[in-house]
Amino acid sequence: GYGWVIVFASLMVSLIADGVSFSFGLLYSELLDYFQEGTTKTAWVGSLFMSVPLLVGPIMSNLVDKYGCQKMTMIGGLLGCAGFVLSSISNSVEVLFITFGIVAGLGLGVIYVTAVVSIAFWFEHKRTFATGIGASGTGIGTFLYAPFTQWLIRYYGWRGATLILGGTLLNFCVFGALMIDPEWLIEENKLEARSQSIQTFSNSSMCLDEIKKLI
Repeated sequence: GYGWVIVFASLMVSLIADGVSFSFGLLYSELLDYFQEGTTKTAWVGSLFMSVPLLVGPIMSNLVDKYGCQKMTMIGGLLGCAGFVLSSISNSVEVLFITFGIVAGLGLGVIYVTAVVSIAFWFEHKRTFATGIGASGTGIGTFLYAPFTQWLIRYYGWRGATLILGGTLLNFCVFGALMIDPEWLIEENKLEARSQSIQTFSNSSMCLDEIKKLI
């Protein structure tokens, strides 16, 4: 039954990640007015923020395989929050390329992988149904975060809104803590680590035998 806790965590992670991502258009108009840069140059901030998570997908999937969904989701939350906090104190569009586009984008790149993989580990017969429930967080987040972001900008400006949105990304750490690995995966990782250590030991033993023969 714990698999449904994973589904809830995945839904909330998708809700926050996609809600923040698809609300960037509201911040974009504020950045245009504040920095008085060209539309093309300012749009690069959003382009990086949306493309970096998808471009680093293969790298993040390998890291998730190695370190697990729980750790990587929490790391993604910290990285995304750091990018938003640094963006809230940035004084140029060029700095936003790095803080908003790359740093925060890398954090969300982890989240997009773990939100799907965590469900796949826990379900076999109802995997498609569970994945569908988790993916519904995208629609809910887009529906909720647009008026929420608009309200934040109205009362706190784009800097305050960015800072508060970064704080919501810390919830990845809370829901990531729920994404524990199933027992079969833990045992499989232990067996794999044990087999690698045995193989390494056998290889070193062969090298010692060869050295003895040469001596």
